[in-house]
Amino acid sequence: MGERVVGWLAIGTALACTRAESVPQPTPPAALATSAPAQTERPLAVEPAPEVDPTEHLQLLVTDPAVLAHVERGGFDLSTHAFGVKSQRDVGWTDNASLMGVPGYAAMVETLDRDLANLRQIDPSLGIGMRYAHRAFDPSWLSSRAFHYELVGIVNRMDRQPFTPGTCGEVRFVYRATYDAEVADQSVRSRMPMTVNVVHWLTADGGDCTQHAQRWRFGQLQGVPLAEHLLKSDQLLGSLQSVSRLKSIEVNLQNARWPSTVRPHMAGHAEYLLRVFAPDASGKLVPKSLENTPDASAMARPNALRAEFVQLLSDPEHLAQVDAGTFVLPERFLADRALSVAPHGLARGGNRPFQQILREEDFVDVNLEQYSTFSSAASLIRRLDGLSCAGCHQTHSVAGFHLLGEDPPERQVDALAVAHSAHVSDELERRRRYVRAILLGQTPETLRPSVERMRPGVYAAHCGLSADGPFSQWTCGAGLQCTAIDDQMVGQCLPREPQVGDACETGVLKTVSNSHRDDVQLSSPRVCATGVCEVNGVGFPGGMCSGPCDRTGPNGTCGAIAVLDGFNACIARGEPFETCSRNNTRPGALRRCSDSQACREDYVCARLPNGEGGCMPPYFLFQLRIDGHVIP
Repeated sequence: MGERVVGWLAIGTALACTRAESVPQPTPPAALATSAPAQTERPLAVEPAPEVDPTEHLQLLVTDPAVLAHVERGGFDLSTHAFGVKSQRDVGWTDNASLMGVPGYAAMVETLDRDLANLRQIDPSLGIGMRYAHRAFDPSWLSSRAFHYELVGIVNRMDRQPFTPGTCGEVRFVYRATYDAEVADQSVRSRMPMTVNVVHWLTADGGDCTQHAQRWRFGQLQGVPLAEHLLKSDQLLGSLQSVSRLKSIEVNLQNARWPSTVRPHMAGHAEYLLRVFAPDASGKLVPKSLENTPDASAMARPNALRAEFVQLLSDPEHLAQVDAGTFVLPERFLADRALSVAPHGLARGGNRPFQQILREEDFVDVNLEQYSTFSSAASLIRRLDGLSCAGCHQTHSVAGFHLLGEDPPERQVDALAVAHSAHVSDELERRRRYVRAILLGQTPETLRPSVERMRPGVYAAHCGLSADGPFSQWTCGAGLQCTAIDDQMVGQCLPREPQVGDACETGVLKTVSNSHRDDVQLSSPRVCATGVCEVNGVGFPGGMCSGPCDRTGPNGTCGAIAVLDGFNACIARGEPFETCSRNNTRPGALRRCSDSQACREDYVCARLPNGEGGCMPPYFLFQLRIDGHVIP
């Protein structure tokens, strides 16, 4: 009988949570009355109503194409959102030819045109189209009627608050260059390796950022209902104009690609142009310097600016900020554009602007042993390079990008299985903790771990190759060993015996100031457990263990590998990419991947016909390369 009373009271308490504060206590049923002698009554303990978790349904990243398409039609197409010129099209976006009539966009294109022309002068072998050994981004795409920019992500970056005190951090809108064309009587739609990131500062209302954080609690909603919710006047997007101001518009585009046939030891070469634009005092959009990206050309040789630079970085207060990942390099040291290069990440000198300036002996008299993310001059310089634009974009990224967007679920060719990079996957939990602390009225943790060590010791994590070297604390988990791929000090955590997807043709990278001359001295291919090593010369950075689909192993899956000669010939004839993929591939074992199971460096998680994700070189996906597109 006692159990029945407790159960009945529990039901009454649960119902009371939805009513007014003052709720009368329920009367027990008559059947519970007893003729026992009267006793001093003790009130039954009633558990307090559970509090609503203020962090429930918190989401920090929107990539659902159905949501974003509706949001674009609601006024968040690039033209309306970034430049204040309303789209005249029902689809919600403005083509690039029409965008050229918008002064802000035209000014951006003028700068990018000059940059691309300058890069063609530096590399005379660059040309537009498959007939060139070095293939260039076609600047006419920036003003083409076939192209537009498609919203592929809305990102909460409230964790950026420490970089701009007095704000509540940032919200970012990432757009991807996309085109529609008719090729060989087929309608072709593809995205391109170019993103435009529109960044807003969130204004702080009396220093309280709670309301901003509350607007990201929408996790139960999906599809069009979510989009309509976000567009409400008091919600995330509907309120944006009154609670934010434009910080910058950031461009990342692949400006050059050399195929593996041209650079066989390196599995090819690609470059990415990074530019930032921001409104000046008059509101005009002008080029701006890149955050934490020093101008190496201005300080490559000893001069007063370099001496000041070294002194700044030797200061204990600034070193503590570098350790925390919240350091901001003053404007006078910064570059106004950068190139990041692939493959091989931070093994490439072109991705390490601090290393191009600093020497280990610059810190001989500085105590570096007290910090958590570095303890030597070598690890300090590498930590700084990870905070630069080029270093960040080439570490655990998707071919130089961190957010490229979801492909429609029906698309099985030229599609990504994961919308963002492994770095973003690792970062989301840290960012969630930051916003959760704001919602709970707590002080957020501002430490930003090294971009190379977000998930220490797991598959493909960076690790120290020497037990007594500057990265000796970067160790690997059980069953993995630190494997040298290209760098003499830092390797990757991989199985001791190469399995499907693992590196099998590696070597020491020789890097120079001109990234075009970087090269790798390859060692003999390692024996794969599956028996086949796909080598650098056919486009697999570091080599990749593969084999027949009946030998995939526990972490493998069956995918399609391009037959290089036939595939390239098909593309060169101007045939649609999907046709070339269907007719010039062979089955092969690939490493299985997902949002929680990352590929190793220089590989992307591609969507396979069986619905799984498989790791493959990025330039096997048409949407991640600038060459071979046939656009009227």
